[in-house]
Amino acid sequence: MIFQVLITAGLVAPFLFAQSQSNSGDIKGSVVDPSGGAIATAKVTLSDPDRGISRTTESTSDGAFVFGLVPPGRYRLRVEASGFTPKVLEGVEVRVGDTVSLVVQMVVSAVTTEIQVQAQAEVVEVERIQQANTIEQERIRNLPINRRNYLDFALLAPGVVETTSLVDDTSFRPIQTPNSGLSFGGSNGRGNGFYIDGVENYNGSGGVRPSVTQEMAQEFQINRNSFSAEFGNAAGGVVNIITKSGTNELHGNLFGFLRHRDIQARNYFDPGKSAFTRLQAGATLGGAIKKDKTFFFFGFERLDRQETNFVPILQDRSVFNRLTPGQQQLVDFFNASGNPLLVGLARQAQQLLVPGNNPAVVRLFNENSGVFPFAEDLTTVGLRIDHRFNDRHSLFFRSNYTDNFQQNSAFGALDAYNRGRAIDQSDATVMIADTFVISPSWFMDTRLMFNYNPLA
Repeated sequence: MIFQVLITAGLVAPFLFAQSQSNSGDIKGSVVDPSGGAIATAKVTLSDPDRGISRTTESTSDGAFVFGLVPPGRYRLRVEASGFTPKVLEGVEVRVGDTVSLVVQMVVSAVTTEIQVQAQAEVVEVERIQQANTIEQERIRNLPINRRNYLDFALLAPGVVETTSLVDDTSFRPIQTPNSGLSFGGSNGRGNGFYIDGVENYNGSGGVRPSVTQEMAQEFQINRNSFSAEFGNAAGGVVNIITKSGTNELHGNLFGFLRHRDIQARNYFDPGKSAFTRLQAGATLGGAIKKDKTFFFFGFERLDRQETNFVPILQDRSVFNRLTPGQQQLVDFFNASGNPLLVGLARQAQQLLVPGNNPAVVRLFNENSGVFPFAEDLTTVGLRIDHRFNDRHSLFFRSNYTDNFQQNSAFGALDAYNRGRAIDQSDATVMIADTFVISPSWFMDTRLMFNYNPLA
């Protein structure tokens, strides 16, 4: 059982940008006139009507403005200044861990009541110090992925390779030790950090604890190198996952995926066409409990597998009844020597070195090579509730639970059946996050988490 408390307080804006982006992003910019001069005391409003988010600040004497701890999403930025036509930037996209830089050039007041423009993403993110990639909702939703494990999308980033299908040559681990399955820049699979909504989601051996369903993941950032000190526990890479929140409109979906032996190609190592059934189904529902104030998002997913693993350790069984070429050459040399002692030694080697003459060897290979059925039952459920007290103070609660049973797991390819094991695992997490914007330069961000993870 683990209890963790994480409290962060932003002291000044420059420090905030570097240290508090594990579950949010920032917007900074400046308001200027047509000649490029700074406009002070301009009113800047950031809003997302769907989620009831609205924050307002004023530009400083040098025209600068800052919005810190901004939840990832697409926003509308409206700027008003005396003597100038109001200007609106639509579609300002904030991603987790990013700092969006904007320059808003105002137009001297005329007949036009308002100017609307579409915000353009930066070609180069000048505020970024780390090597990072962000997997957005569009790719999570549309790209096919085996078992709907959205963390596999991290393999799209440069320098990231998968380790679970390799025979321990990348992770350098005992097979019994869970690991993340991802190698960053040649590191092993146990030195990575995984965070959901700014709190840890990895276990002591470097593995990833069960978490939210793919439908609940809004986006995630893959930090490959040079990330800030708040992620100091990771020697490899860091993945920040952000969950979805509800909106003022009620949305939901039902989904199901079925793979069956009748529509599956035969595995190369399968002498016939073995059992294979995989059913994965679930649902989500999100909306407002109180418009512009309280929102919920619920996700459920179930995976049932009745499949087969193949262990082709030994395809040519005739090797049980003969010596290896090198052994045969040595025996032939001894027989041709004419020395009675060497001839006797060759006779003994012919008897002892042939594997089939030892029943235990044949039995060991027969028991650990071939076709083996296995089963898995995985249930994942999650709930997130957001509440906004006012424009400067918000809070959200998230809870998720996973129950996972695997029979005859962790073997296949060159990992023999005797390396497999049954796993019965439950994982529960409850977290709460409170964000209070004291002023444009002062912030208070508090996160509390409790998790429980028994493993049998």
